[in-house]
Amino acid sequence: MGRRGPLPNVARAKGVAARPGRARPVPEPDAELPAHLVERWHVAWSAPVARSWGPEVEPTVRRLWRLYDVWEQALAAVAAGGLTSTGSKGQQTVSPTFIALQRTEQLISTLERQLGLTPQAQAQLGTAAAEAALSWRELAQGSETAAPASASRATESKADELEADEPEVLDVDAFVGGGDEGD
Repeated sequence: MGRRGPLPNVARAKGVAARPGRARPVPEPDAELPAHLVERWHVAWSAPVARSWGPEVEPTVRRLWRLYDVWEQALAAVAAGGLTSTGSKGQQTVSPTFIALQRTEQLISTLERQLGLTPQAQAQLGTAAAEAALSWRELAQGSETAAPASASRATESKADELEADEPEVLDVDAFVGGGDEGD
């Protein structure tokens, strides 16, 4: 609780959906998934980013893994049949299976970004988490960086008064989901 009411939820304001504490149990993957995709399923749900996935995200994750399976099947079909096919008038056209493969890749890419599974998405989540952690550290330390350089004497004396008080130590890493995984 701050001096003027509850502290803001910086993680939510910055778009970080970290859920502190232990990761939730890994849901069972779909039975029809191949063994290597089941293994990737468990790896993904054990990753730090999975802490931000609530039960409402599970259908999206399942859809992504079904798309991985469809993508692999389409890739095998393209490898066997080639990139082109013969059209109705004998002309060479792009294989419909190759077009389906490309569309599947686009859907996979979109879902991976939304779930934070790409390096770029993880960097964006990490940046937001770092900004949230920095904001919390500034609040905990009573940082003067938030005050403009032209602050009045009254503001400076208030800052001195705040610095004299012992700030409450916040476990910022646990708040933004960066704490120890083995707890």
